[in-house]
Amino acid sequence: MNHVQQTAGPEGKSDQIWGQNECTNQLLGQNIRYCRKMRGLTIEELALAAGMGYAHLGRIERGLSNPTIQTVARLASVLRVTPAMLLEATLPDVPPCSDPFSLGPIFGG
Repeated sequence: MNHVQQTAGPEGKSDQIWGQNECTNQLLGQNIRYCRKMRGLTIEELALAAGMGYAHLGRIERGLSNPTIQTVARLASVLRVTPAMLLEATLPDVPPCSDPFSLGPIFGG
């Protein structure tokens, strides 16, 4: 019988679970950064629009922070994408925007 060795990672999480979370955080952060740049936003502008500090957003973009679902939803709303898109391994096209604050509703309504 195979057993996965369960050693404690940060905050008492098993290394196996911690590794999965770390990969998810890195993917999320890369996708947020990609969408932010495609929308023509600076990190400061996105953070302000999403109601958070730019240092925290920087940690999220680098995969060093585990944001709440509410934070992901706020970022997705400002970026005009769905929260699920931010977790996809391959993002669909996110068109650049010359005036990111003039974007209409997220779902074209």
